[in-house]
Amino acid sequence: MTQEEIKQQISLLFSSREPDRKKALRTLTKEPLIRFNEFQLFRDNLLEQFGNELEAKISKPEDDKQFIIDMAQQIPKIWFQTGTQISSICLSLMKDVCNKIYEVQINTGIRVHKGLILHNIGWVYFFAGDKQTAEGYFIQAFIEDSITHEGDPDTPANKFLTQYYNYPKSELSALRKCVRVSIATDVKRSNYPDICYLDYVVDGETKRSKFFVGYNKHAGKYLLNQVKEARKSSSSSEKGNSFELLIMYLFMTSVLFDVRKNLRSETKEIDLLIKTKASDQALFNLFGDYLLVEAKNRKNKTDAPAVKKSIVTLQHSYALNGIFISYVGFTKPALKILHDEFIMNKRVVIPLDIDDVEEIIEEKINLIEKLIAKYEELRFMG
Repeated sequence: MTQEEIKQQISLLFSSREPDRKKALRTLTKEPLIRFNEFQLFRDNLLEQFGNELEAKISKPEDDKQFIIDMAQQIPKIWFQTGTQISSICLSLMKDVCNKIYEVQINTGIRVHKGLILHNIGWVYFFAGDKQTAEGYFIQAFIEDSITHEGDPDTPANKFLTQYYNYPKSELSALRKCVRVSIATDVKRSNYPDICYLDYVVDGETKRSKFFVGYNKHAGKYLLNQVKEARKSSSSSEKGNSFELLIMYLFMTSVLFDVRKNLRSETKEIDLLIKTKASDQALFNLFGDYLLVEAKNRKNKTDAPAVKKSIVTLQHSYALNGIFISYVGFTKPALKILHDEFIMNKRVVIPLDIDDVEEIIEEKINLIEKLIAKYEELRFMG
């Protein structure tokens, strides 16, 4: 199909006339577009028209918006059901549609319910054989349903979690309660089900702390803005709590880390004990099985005494090596101590500041690449 033909069929996909929609679905799913190098063209046009249609109906009743979302995800769902496309292609397109919803929310300032599309992404993962990733999407869909619907909604995500994953009703009720407390704290949290789940984990309500489905740039930017706003406050606990959530989110959404323990000090500054999940890679052979992540959200740069204290903490912990995150950075003497500690004792403590964190959040570099770069910078500093 030509570009104009693809645009025409996608336009019909969102038509108010059912015969037009059915015709477009038949045309766009009868053969795999990827064979004719048309997939990228189709994807770009679908996302553009979907975004425009959703924004145009953003103030309409929820059913009108869900109709637009449902039509956008019909094609990858049919592809998967019929075997027209491999599951990774279907999932990629459904995630793109979901990400476009996040963009529309930010552009308009109005929340859109994402329960069904998150459930359907989980459904594709489930029947493609990846039940653990599917569980993460079902959790997020359940959270979306809990935000949108009052009471105890009997939604598809609820059914999957209880019937296939044996979630007790008491656990889902506790999650639903925590979600409502979370959005009562800040209504903008209702845009991000993964942040609501993060609140649930931090509150200690569950030991199921690894059901994040990957990093969400929009959620990361929201958490970063929360940290910056908190720095204007005189409350040390507010500063510490916001920084805690951001750092936990970055590590919990990485496939290579498993956050095992969260230690809170009296000043609300945090230590995370994390287990590495890639011991065959050079960086993790160097780090060992466990890392201690310490974060300080203070007004001034972290100095030499604070770094020495952190090294002592490492000596008395399960972790041989660590990551030290200081919002405003480190003094030169503090960095010299970290360098010397590596030279003399082969102990690696990677220093990060807020600029490093922002690069990760903006996806200019991923977390692992940043850690490797900072390790090399520390090791070979003059």
